[in-house]
Amino acid sequence: MTTSFGVYHVDPDRTTLRKLRQMIETRKDNGMVRRTLLFSEVLQTLSQSMNWHNYPRDIALFAYQFGTIVYKNGVNEDIPRVIRIEDEEMPVGKLIPKGDPTRLPVVVIIPVSQICPIRRQCFHDVYGEKPPEDYNEEERYALIRRNATSK
Repeated sequence: MTTSFGVYHVDPDRTTLRKLRQMIETRKDNGMVRRTLLFSEVLQTLSQSMNWHNYPRDIALFAYQFGTIVYKNGVNEDIPRVIRIEDEEMPVGKLIPKGDPTRLPVVVIIPVSQICPIRRQCFHDVYGEKPPEDYNEEERYALIRRNATSK
């Protein structure tokens, strides 16, 4: 993982990850919407990440998902838990475990190219469960393009 890029203060009961995505990607400046410096760094990281799972180029270069750092018994496991794209409309407080009150919850940006493409053989590795019987990879790619890529 790279070092920390930024800190955002959010209302855990009202701010969604979709809203956080907007905060990371854009800011208003003199009446214009501009990309943030943080998002430029995110795009640089995305473009330099290996496309291990052969995602389509538009997804590999521009798509990211959120994850949280999981602490068990006070120890950082270093492997983020991926948050489903479908859950990005929920308030942050419902998605991120509260945990130890002396530690701030940590949300990380994960290039989609580093996440196993939810195929049956590795769905469990990503989400900890079996994939639905009606899983369709092309529909999944469409969901990623619609919700997890920069606009």
